[in-house]
Amino acid sequence: LGTENLVAREYGHSHDAEEVMATLRSGVVQEMDMGLCDERVFLIMASAGFDAEVVRWLHLTRRGHISRITYLRPILRSFFSFQFPPIHVSVDGQSQGVCAWAMAFNLPQYGGDLRIEPDADGSDGELDVILFRKAGIWSGLKYVWKIARGKHLDDPTVTRLRGRQVSFESDQRVPLQIDGDCQGELPTHLQVLPKAFSLVLPASAA
Repeated sequence: LGTENLVAREYGHSHDAEEVMATLRSGVVQEMDMGLCDERVFLIMASAGFDAEVVRWLHLTRRGHISRITYLRPILRSFFSFQFPPIHVSVDGQSQGVCAWAMAFNLPQYGGDLRIEPDADGSDGELDVILFRKAGIWSGLKYVWKIARGKHLDDPTVTRLRGRQVSFESDQRVPLQIDGDCQGELPTHLQVLPKAFSLVLPASAA
């Protein structure tokens, strides 16, 4: 249940009662990774930058239940106010330089049916890192447009990495979100927790 229900979508879970019972009776248990963001765990992803600013505005203004339409005003507000401050990134202790928007995935799902890192695997013992290098509102608009069309990974200013330990830092205020929830600001340290929990998968998904 929920606005997006990304973990259920990834593994083919249903909210239909008969299918839930079928999963409980005949589903297969699989050990899955978690991500750790400072002291909080996440299942899907953590990000710093534009989308985290959208989540921050939503967190400050929401009243009650939300839908995809609820994100429209925070998205527009963020486009006109967010300055894309530089984020310093390191992966497994190696500096990856500076970017304007940083994301780390445990699973490939993202809100709005977007597949920002389609190769993320929740059982490989690593986080999949996506860095958008160029700053500014026009670059941000181009990135969002390419993400919507599934063309962002062809952009030479987008970097893909994998690692077990990831750090995002900035000298300026940069918001942070995990699994669509506001998580404060940078700096942050992310790490993968291999085989940290067991998930019952529907027999068809398994």
